[in-house]
Amino acid sequence: MSGTLLLPKGEGPFPAFILLHGSGPETRSAFTAKRYVRRFVAHGISVLHYDKRGAGKSSGDWMASDYYDLARDAAAGIALLARRDDIDSQAIGIIGFSEGGWTGPLAATLSEHAALLITVSGPPMSPREQGAFELEVELRGRGASPDAISEAVALYHKRWNVLKSDEGWDELDQAIAAARTTSWYELAGRPERLDPANRRSQWYARVMDYDPVPALKSLEIPALMLYGAADPVVDAKRSSNVIRELVDTEKKSFTVHIYPNVGHNLTTNGFSFPSDHWDRIFSWIAGQSPKQ
Repeated sequence: MSGTLLLPKGEGPFPAFILLHGSGPETRSAFTAKRYVRRFVAHGISVLHYDKRGAGKSSGDWMASDYYDLARDAAAGIALLARRDDIDSQAIGIIGFSEGGWTGPLAATLSEHAALLITVSGPPMSPREQGAFELEVELRGRGASPDAISEAVALYHKRWNVLKSDEGWDELDQAIAAARTTSWYELAGRPERLDPANRRSQWYARVMDYDPVPALKSLEIPALMLYGAADPVVDAKRSSNVIRELVDTEKKSFTVHIYPNVGHNLTTNGFSFPSDHWDRIFSWIAGQSPKQ
């Protein structure tokens, strides 16, 4: 893995956070992540951010990996931080963006040194469920009726079930033929058979039914989960309900907040964060650790 460790000015040892990627071939140069890096370092927190395996200068292949593999990469980064004299091994946190909401909790369960977790638009439901929500939002925005949305989502699940099981192709072809006659088929992007030879489809079929709740139940560290009410990718309301239920039933030290009027990156117009965003994060961190 190839990454960069940025240290604040002054004398260490410093608290540290490791940044975990969103989906796809993410690298340390991702614009949103770099904004967090600058803020954290300016606040006296060192940051390790790295290229996902198979992206940038990191070796490997993220499309041959699952979330456990990516979490092990993160846990290795945490172990590296903990060995350094200029890092406080008792004050190492994880911040995960989107997909990092799946890999972050897993990494925390794999590391004895992970002390805090922050997720940004991290869905506490499976990728399959998240994908269905994204399709629903897209179709609703294009004027599809509730019945049309239900039919489109049913076909979404059928297409992936057939790809995963390699069974039911004839039945799927019939369902697609019927869908072509509907009002929603064009709105849904003209869904057809998924290609079993497509590597990205193979990867998604491998991870799409990952259940993140067991890892969240296993967490024994404080966590801050942040969402945007206008997120078209992750269901903020449902996500917050899942987190709050874990707080109530599992007595977890989780804090959840939904920002109004912002999307997946917690920004408006792709750039501006809510006015209280950074204060919320750093106040929360300070509340978990007397050193901050």
